[in-house]
Amino acid sequence: MTRLAARLAALCVAVWATPGGAETLTQPPPLAPDVAALPRLTGDSAVAARINASLHDLDQTQHYAITCEDENPDGAYRSVQVLSDGPAFLSLLVITGGACPGAAHPWGQADTVNFDLSTGRQTDLMPFLPTAWTDPGPPEAKIFDLYLDNLDAATLEDGCLDDLISAAEGDRLWYLLAIDTGLQRLMILPDGLAHVASGCEQPAWIPVDLLRASGFAPRLVGAALGRP
Repeated sequence: MTRLAARLAALCVAVWATPGGAETLTQPPPLAPDVAALPRLTGDSAVAARINASLHDLDQTQHYAITCEDENPDGAYRSVQVLSDGPAFLSLLVITGGACPGAAHPWGQADTVNFDLSTGRQTDLMPFLPTAWTDPGPPEAKIFDLYLDNLDAATLEDGCLDDLISAAEGDRLWYLLAIDTGLQRLMILPDGLAHVASGCEQPAWIPVDLLRASGFAPRLVGAALGRP
């Protein structure tokens, strides 16, 4: 497991809570040893069918990449954490990695997967940012400020803060968002640092009161509170 995945997984274990949602999920068997499958929704509704079809496609695509195009190398892994199982969104944190033959170094990455449970479609949470953040320009600087203000500096190694600030100032960061209904908050996880600094990509958690005060869209605030 890479440094990024090990540290992120450890942090998730430390802060995890049971999602306070409304959907019933089932867990399929692993795709391979240490390679977890994405969960599936139970029931036979059109929304559940659409989401499950998308989850199946994501499983197949990522399995192919994780196993280095079906070469099944040692050290391939994938973990899946359910941050929210409704009632508004299904939010997953997926940590993957491995070491493909001939590669310069092992790889590891974290991704978020969000589904709108009213439509069954995979969705981006960026449109739920405060409207003022996108006027007159892109919102990345405001996201980074909110991220830094709520980041637990104790999770960072020496030099990480400088690496993050440098990457943000150079427009080399993007941000993964997910809703945690169990603890009523939003996760912001930066991505885009070089491999040697990837362990610096630690999440910050934005409590629901701050989401509301900052002007996040009412639906996202309600979703963090466990509302449809």
